[in-house]
Amino acid sequence: MTESKEFQPIYLSIKDTARYTGLSEYFLRGRLKDGKIPHINSGNKILIHLPSLLTELENQISHNAVSQ
Repeated sequence: MTESKEFQPIYLSIKDTARYTGLSEYFLRGRLKDGKIPHINSGNKILIHLPSLLTELENQISHNAVSQ
């Protein structure tokens, strides 16, 4: 019998990304405008590549911890 794995989407809307990460929609929109968050446009909707965003956030946290 195979184990059931929980489905985790790779791309999320700005609103769903904000809910999942706890970051504000305003912060996410600012990073999108700066080109710092990998995303795709699907019609008039922006979809954020969640694994890349989480990796970027982890890198920033590590960099800030080393700098202090």
